[in-house]
This record gives sequence, structure tokens and C-alpha cells, in this order.
Amino acid sequence: MAALDCQETVKKFARNHHFVPQGYLAGFTGDGTSKGSLFVSDLVSRSVFPTNPRNIGAARDFNRIEADGHDPDILERELGEFEGRAISIIRGIQARGELPADEELSYVINLIALLLVRNPRSRRTMNTAKRHMVRIIGGMLTLDRRLFEYHFAKAKEDGFVRQDAEASFEDIREFIEDDQYTVTVSTSESLSLELVGSRMR
Repeated sequence: MAALDCQETVKKFARNHHFVPQGYLAGFTGDGTSKGSLFVSDLVSRSVFPTNPRNIGAARDFNRIEADGHDPDILERELGEFEGRAISIIRGIQARGELPADEELSYVINLIALLLVRNPRSRRTMNTAKRHMVRIIGGMLTLDRRLFEYHFAKAKEDGFVRQDAEASFEDIREFIEDDQYTVTVSTSESLSLELVGSRMR
């Protein structure tokens, strides 16, 4: 019984995160709801098929963050509230045939900006650019011994490298030149870049 109680208290987090809001996609369904059906054209497989908004415009853990004291899906929930408000305003524009006040219109503009930068293709492009930048910086740091030693000592001072860590200039230069590393951009870092890029307020 105790084991059952423990299982029941485990918190469930949203994992299917939409980069195109379900409420927005609902506008393209037959009945205008997120449970309605719409037709999807897949340009990769060159296929057309019916589905509902839950099954498209989404990726697993796309908005997942890793931050102490916060649920990993907190941004997904916050974005859901913002997107809900923006979509409500869009539907009001459709119904009245006129633009709302600037304060409400800003929700729509911010949603457009988010759709532009917060999607898998844009994320891949930004992450590729970031990995390229890191490799350039690594190459620059290993061009000069004094430059390397200065920044290595500074990294220790700032807590990015353990105080007892040892690394010779020759070893690090070989490590960089032989491309013996992989640059990984976390989802949290990608989201930070995307939200700054969209200037969401």
C-alpha cells in the first residue's frame, strides 16, 4: 500500500511540447477545435493525411528546462498560457474584422516572432552556428601559449575549471586541432537564445 501511495504522488510532466500551438492549429480543423481533424502535407515524404493538432507541430521535451527549483515543463505551461491569450485575440480579429488595441496586438506579434525562431529547423541552424563559434574560439585560444595560460587561469578563478586541474598548452592544442571533442547545446540554452531572439515580453 505504501508503494502504491508513493507511485500516486509522482508528478507527471508534459512531454509532448508544441512549437506550433494546438489552439492555432485548431483554426485549420473542420470544427475549429483542437480535437477536430485537419489535413497535413508532408513535404519530405510527399504524403497527405488527416490528423488532429495534438499529433503535429510538436516534439518531445522541446521546451524542457533544467533549472533548480523549477519543474522541467514550467516553460511549456507558461508558453501555453501566453499562446492561449494570443490565439483568443486572433479569433477576436477574425470575428470583428479589425485589429485590437496595441496591448493586445503585441500578443499576436510576439506569437509570430516565436513561431519564426522557436521551431526545430531554426534551432538546428542556431545550434550549428553556436558549435561553429565554439570551435573558432578554441582554435584562437590555442594559437598562443600566453593567451591560453591566461584564460585557463581565469577559468579556474571564475570556477569554470577545478583549481587542481592541469592541462598543458601542447595537449590542449592537439585536442582542439584533432577535433577530439563534441559541442553540445542544451535545450535550456537553445530556449534562452530563441526567447531573446524573438524579444518576447
